[in-house]
Amino acid sequence: MAITQPPAIGYASALADEASAGHRDPSEWFSRARALKRASDRLHAAAEAHRCWIDNAMRQERGDNSEYVRELRRDASYDGDAVFLMAGLAVEAMLKGLWLASNAGSDPDEFDRLGHEQMALAEGALVPLTPTERQLCTFLTEFITSVRRVPSAARVDDAGTPIIGADTYAQFRAFYHRLSNVVATRNAYA
Repeated sequence: MAITQPPAIGYASALADEASAGHRDPSEWFSRARALKRASDRLHAAAEAHRCWIDNAMRQERGDNSEYVRELRRDASYDGDAVFLMAGLAVEAMLKGLWLASNAGSDPDEFDRLGHEQMALAEGALVPLTPTERQLCTFLTEFITSVRRVPSAARVDDAGTPIIGADTYAQFRAFYHRLSNVVATRNAYA
């Protein structure tokens, strides 16, 4: 079977035009944020199940010294990367929608210059952040722009503390929920 041209000539340019139009629509960003949040939640649930499975394997292997268990743990650490990549993109999309809703009629280049910078997006969207949310935004911005786009053996900081704490996902959920409330309160869909 040969690969043929898509049925509609100009399909790729039509998608690009559609994406460009949605790029400035806050409701499109909010829809994207919800989809990314759902994906993150599903990945998080799967990662938690995987961790339980690894704990069971450790009990059967009588510890974590076997190469098999070390390999399982390494795989599980990358599960978190997928979870927080989706979580970071969900927060970014929510903040972009809020920024656009708060800055209607602004220079399009200004929006484009913000890129993935969640702190700047929150500031421009007039969303005050708690110290924990500021730390989370910094973490998620670094995470999606550089830290976890390539495999890395570094899973702990210099003091041996895990880079991603056990409560980080709960912090993400709470922040995302607060941003959703900001959207509803401002009637940002209008």
